[in-house]
Amino acid sequence: MSNKTLAAFTVLFLLIATIWVAWQSSSAAATAAVVNVTITASEMKYEPATIRVRLGQTVNLTFRNASTLMVHELRLKPFVETKAGTGLENTQTFVASAAGTYKFTCNIPGHEAMTGEFIVE
Repeated sequence: MSNKTLAAFTVLFLLIATIWVAWQSSSAAATAAVVNVTITASEMKYEPATIRVRLGQTVNLTFRNASTLMVHELRLKPFVETKAGTGLENTQTFVASAAGTYKFTCNIPGHEAMTGEFIVE
């Protein structure tokens, strides 16, 4: 193999390696971005009932109670557990640190029908 051929392969290898590293860095940055999610509880339901986020994302989750009649709870283990009185909201921040499908519920007696899915991909 000539010196020119070896030099060309070396340059090509370094170029491919640089592009691959840059691509990996941009993918990691996109995955780690912050996502804002709002879950609204109303008369015995959550909106939206399904939420999808990426593994490793920081999630700012706002739980809003639009009900004018009752207190609601949002329990999304292992990430969040919170209550909101009528017309109130609160925000909690966490990292979606484990892939999977998680059920969120309202554990106030009589509210068992209030469920949703939080999917970490």
